[in-house]
Amino acid sequence: MTTTQDDREIAGTYWSDIVASGTVGLLDNMKDWSRSVGGDPEDMEAANYLPGIVNEMTNQPLDPSVLAMGAVFVILFIFCGYLLIYNVFDIAVMQDIRRYGLYRTIGMGRKQVKRLINRQALWLSCVGIPLGLIIGFFIGRAALPTVMGTFSTEYKNIAVNVTPSPVIFIGAGLLTALTVFVSTRKPVRKAANIPPIEAFRYVENDTTRRSTRRSAPGASLPRLAWSNLGRSRRRTAFIMVSLMLCVVLLNCVGIAAQSVDVEKQVNYMIRTDYSVVNAVSTNGQKGFTSREEGLSQETMDTIASQPGVTDADAVYKNTKEDTNVTYDFGIIPTLYPTVEEETGLRSAGTEDGFIFHLGDDGRPICNVYGLSETALARMDLREGETDAHALYRKMEQKEGLLVGVDVDRSDMSLHKDLDFVNIGDTVTVYKNGELLMELPVLAKAALNGDDEEICYTVAGTNKIGGDGIFIYLPSDIYEEIYDEPVVYKYAFNVEESQRDNMTAFLTDYMENTDPTIDFLTADSARESAEATQSMISFVGGLVGIIFGGIGVLNLINTVITTILTRRHEFATMRSIGMTQKQLTEMMVFEGLFYTLGACALGLVFSLILGFTLVKGLVGGIWYFTFHFTILPALITCAVLLITGLIVPALALKFFNKGSIVEQLRVAE
Repeated sequence: MTTTQDDREIAGTYWSDIVASGTVGLLDNMKDWSRSVGGDPEDMEAANYLPGIVNEMTNQPLDPSVLAMGAVFVILFIFCGYLLIYNVFDIAVMQDIRRYGLYRTIGMGRKQVKRLINRQALWLSCVGIPLGLIIGFFIGRAALPTVMGTFSTEYKNIAVNVTPSPVIFIGAGLLTALTVFVSTRKPVRKAANIPPIEAFRYVENDTTRRSTRRSAPGASLPRLAWSNLGRSRRRTAFIMVSLMLCVVLLNCVGIAAQSVDVEKQVNYMIRTDYSVVNAVSTNGQKGFTSREEGLSQETMDTIASQPGVTDADAVYKNTKEDTNVTYDFGIIPTLYPTVEEETGLRSAGTEDGFIFHLGDDGRPICNVYGLSETALARMDLREGETDAHALYRKMEQKEGLLVGVDVDRSDMSLHKDLDFVNIGDTVTVYKNGELLMELPVLAKAALNGDDEEICYTVAGTNKIGGDGIFIYLPSDIYEEIYDEPVVYKYAFNVEESQRDNMTAFLTDYMENTDPTIDFLTADSARESAEATQSMISFVGGLVGIIFGGIGVLNLINTVITTILTRRHEFATMRSIGMTQKQLTEMMVFEGLFYTLGACALGLVFSLILGFTLVKGLVGGIWYFTFHFTILPALITCAVLLITGLIVPALALKFFNKGSIVEQLRVAE
């Protein structure tokens, strides 16, 4: 029995961490378990209050935009699969329609015909689905490590493992089987319901009613080709749509890749050419927290002596040992007092849910930095005194200080929830429990990863200051306040001609002289950002190529089947004077019309989706800056047009062999 409900004292309370096999319904299951042992998971004031909480850091809720994008991709994949499978079976049924008519004449019923075709689909699925899963496994095994590695490029000690999930494979197989079943329904009904006599005389034609059109005198090859597209308007539309999806998707991927703002990422990760820190600062699970992790003067002197080094600055940072220096900025947390096991620091919260780590006198420690004028000039000053040199002069005269505020990455504005002070508010500095200084807030800066620790690491700042404000002071003032100032980062620029040498020197120094350090460069940050861009292009391009392959397969199937079912017609046309060259030109025009229609639709939808769906998706991700491009669609259209020219010519050459007499013998 504890008194937590009365005084919020945590002492005597036990917390249990549970690793669940799955997260589906996890919170409800935890509440049910709590009730089963006599606890109340809902009423915080109850004596038997026993809550169950899902860790949102390890089980983060999915962003609605990500869910929407995933749903769109799933729908597109299913639709493309439907188009491909439907066309394959529709073409197969049309090609063998006379055979099914023969079966009907010798006594086979409709159900037997349906069963025959369904069995054919089943056997094809039994071969195709396992083969597809095997190929998908190897493609995923090769691609996913590269993709996932992009998300851990700048973090140390965080492993990215890619392991196959049986659930995903089973789900993919079942989804494919369902797609096959749905796609074959109409071709199966067509084969089963067509009368036997009509099946023998079947010639592919559009069954929809057409308006009467007056033909112009003479018949040009393009006009004949255009007219032939109307034989099966549904199939024509399906082929155009499947090819169009390839154009649209590749252009959307191109827009997304083009919109990756490499420089914005680099500027967030690092403000100088090089930053040298203790290796814990590059570990996303640890971070800089103690004096022993500071950089030595010897290391900084050695780096400064290297050729090409300019604008070198040592940046100081308070640690968990500096509990005798605290700050009063208007918030004194009193709720949920506890002691952090890892750092030994006391912490307490506010009614708004913010947690602050406390010093010896019970006031917040905050995250406090000491830096030079050059380093301050690199920061993004937003409010108050925005002239870095004038601000630094005032700060040196103890006229005030600079406060940093985390940014809302969606629009890079100051995060309102973490903006605790206003310009002109006074921050009181206490040392050993006694008032030391009263410093007004002169300015606010928008913080990036480099201003807090390095890159994207925030573990150290969370462990020291918690949600407390970020305070920036001149180095001299910082050294006056803290008894044992510690340098946590050494930042500097390097002449371009010497950067390769500097990188080689730091690598060697880290491996052979001081293995406790690590470093980040602007070039490596840029490579990391470009890796994100490459990953988007790779994954999206792969999906687009799959869609394009499906569309091209549909086109090839249609062209080949058209040739096979119209051999008698082609022979008749040649017998009345059409040359083989003219026949080839007519078929080429048909393929060209397919791809032209797909390209026209693709360009239109690329414009629409680019300025709506893609713009909305990339607009919500901080390291994107929307840039529209139509170049990927134009390149894809060029490839499709060439395909539309080549495929009919080759198909006619290989599948329309034999003399005119032999082809005329084909029964109608």
